[in-house]
Amino acid sequence: MRSAVSQRWLKPMGVTRPKQQLMRNEWLSGLDPDNPYVVITGPKNRRNPPPFARGHRMLLHAVGYSKIFAEVVLLGFPRDNTSEPGWSTRFPWEVETEIVAWVERIDDGPPTAPIVPKAAFDHVKFGANYVGLDQSEFDAAREALLRQPFCRTH
Repeated sequence: MRSAVSQRWLKPMGVTRPKQQLMRNEWLSGLDPDNPYVVITGPKNRRNPPPFARGHRMLLHAVGYSKIFAEVVLLGFPRDNTSEPGWSTRFPWEVETEIVAWVERIDDGPPTAPIVPKAAFDHVKFGANYVGLDQSEFDAAREALLRQPFCRTH
């Protein structure tokens, strides 16, 4: 899988199993997009942190909505999940990000399936913590986000 060498990622947010817990449609409610946004992630194994690094880029995909709702840039490396301790067993890692493009309502984002490769979408659909995208795949999905009428950028 390409994700081991990627610098661009598709990152699902929210879960459907064992119990559905989706992101709020108004995901930024009460948060300032000018402040760092913490993303939690797996893998469960604390010996193998995700291969993320400062400067990598992510497109955030809302599980259950099947929409891309933000692009973020990583501000550092993965560290222990202390921001959401109730999730630390399943998602023991967190990373601070800068939000660079977003829609305030997830419903206003572009549908993920038509704008990312089928293989990448299938990995996310079946529970991958993240999937690497190549430059052209990432750029195509990012452009779809930026074309949304309610998309904002920094």
